[in-house]
Amino acid sequence: MIARGGLRAVFLDMDDTLCDTEGLTPRRLEAVQELLHGEIDSALLARVISEAGGWDPLGDNERGRVNRLQRMKDALKLNDDQLARLRTRYNEVLYDNLKLFDGVSEMLAWLRKRVKLGLITNGSSELQ
Repeated sequence: MIARGGLRAVFLDMDDTLCDTEGLTPRRLEAVQELLHGEIDSALLARVISEAGGWDPLGDNERGRVNRLQRMKDALKLNDDQLARLRTRYNEVLYDNLKLFDGVSEMLAWLRKRVKLGLITNGSSELQ
């Protein structure tokens, strides 16, 4: 928002702007593969994990696209319990490894002295 007298606030996106969420996808998928090893046909599991990195992480219900985890559930024919465990492990890896991009802390400190800061995201409310 720009008001008389200059810039008063800056809103920043979190995922893949302030921190590298998608960069952790290979590590997250590897953890899921380890979790489901022995429960799912290994060739099918390897194929789905290999493809899943290119799938939409968020989905778009208006366009009929489902998110990465739902597509994995469908492709692997997971039951609800397996999906819940997959989702938990997938998100644990994110939480345990998520870091700000280099220079973000310094930039935020600099901005904070000058303007109000806000955070926006199109990510899942429960995760954010």
